[in-house]
Amino acid sequence: MAASQVTSGAVLEETFYIFSKKKTVYRVRLTEKGLNLQKESNGSTKTEAILLSDIVGCRCVRSRRKSESCVCRPSVGGGGGPGSGRRNGAGKGDRVPSYVDDNSSEQDENDINAYLHIYAYVLKKRRGRVKSDPQQASGKRERTTITLRFRSFDRYEENLREAQRWRVAIKCLMRNKPVPKSVLCNGDAYEPGKSLSML
Repeated sequence: MAASQVTSGAVLEETFYIFSKKKTVYRVRLTEKGLNLQKESNGSTKTEAILLSDIVGCRCVRSRRKSESCVCRPSVGGGGGPGSGRRNGAGKGDRVPSYVDDNSSEQDENDINAYLHIYAYVLKKRRGRVKSDPQQASGKRERTTITLRFRSFDRYEENLREAQRWRVAIKCLMRNKPVPKSVLCNGDAYEPGKSLSML
């Protein structure tokens, strides 16, 4: 999938960092077409796009224990959902934190980070297939979980509020509903399908 498929005016955008890799930065943009993840590391840039139509849901969670891993990393493959303990997408030596719902008694009260899991089934094109079989040529869907860690503030409640802004914006766009003014940085209402020049 080409990055240009998701490129348009941003509804929300933020820069995230990987804890274990000091020179790796993710620039994440949410647009009316989807999520654009731009990874910048050691002078190179890699872009991944997830179409809005591929996103099936999202939720805010809190860590069960202290987190030492990624702020923004696709988790690919089966069983990599929240709390599964799988190492999907993790580099060697990275620990994937265990997550719990905000109202769980097992949450880490010392962790001020809020996390947003974005769930998607991304179409991966198959290579080397015979073109006469359109079903085989189109590819298959791969389950992906994007985890964004919000830690700009000194209090968990403020970081959770920021994660919830992203969650609300994604949910509104998925349902083709206007994104509330309070969610957007500049306070102008965003309505899907309308010109993004007001942003």
